[in-house]
Amino acid sequence: MKKILEKMKNNKWLLFLVPGLLLLFSISMLFPSNLFNNESSGGDLKSKIENIDKIADQEVIELKKRLTNDQLSELSSAEILKLYNETGQERLTKIFSGNDSARDYAVTLIGKVIPATTLTDTGGNKILLNNKSVVVILNTGDKSKEFSKTLLETQFESVVKPIIIFPAEDKEKVSQFTKDTGLDSGLYSIVTLSDNPKTSSQPDLLGIAEFYFNAKGVPSYLAIDTNSITMAGSGKDPELWKTFIQESFKKPYLYNETDGGGNAKSESKE
Repeated sequence: MKKILEKMKNNKWLLFLVPGLLLLFSISMLFPSNLFNNESSGGDLKSKIENIDKIADQEVIELKKRLTNDQLSELSSAEILKLYNETGQERLTKIFSGNDSARDYAVTLIGKVIPATTLTDTGGNKILLNNKSVVVILNTGDKSKEFSKTLLETQFESVVKPIIIFPAEDKEKVSQFTKDTGLDSGLYSIVTLSDNPKTSSQPDLLGIAEFYFNAKGVPSYLAIDTNSITMAGSGKDPELWKTFIQESFKKPYLYNETDGGGNAKSESKE
């Protein structure tokens, strides 16, 4: 050993070479050899990339199948119905059971994507509409009063937010109506035009009802999940409302049962 050290001392370049060799040896011990030359590792990576590509392709296919907001507003309800596949048409027939007016209203909304929308209820609470929400559109007339009884008998899932909007009534009139009907029980978020004026980011409550929800009469109702309308209906029929509640968040959502997308065109515009 002494002779080796003497030799290293006389050959100074060895003093630099040995530490370098030791460093390389340490690095090779830290990293397994198959990290740099392992066919199975490369195969796993390739497989993962291919799986990601398949998922992305499937999402594009699903997106292409859905009707766009423009199509939902431009096509007639009859044209939209033709774009549902067999499963979708069977589900719609079962849900609406001959109630054509409610069905026609629903198909112009199902699949519609709405902007992020925040409402203020009569208690001053902020409500984000877009996640697991059921929205009911009422006024203070007789039809709404009768439908209030059906609402009071409804059991909502714990994750569902029931929201009742009065898009054309002032706060005082709505307050009296909810008191008379029992809708002021605290089970529902009550939203009025008075508390929801137009802002820089969204219309007033009347505009939201008209442009987002196509509201033309009362009672009307719809369900929203992750910014998309999943189900809709209209009228005071208790059985239709009951079916609406059952179907609102049932997957696959009806908007996935269409063959629309970019290939669907309005016959009236050709």
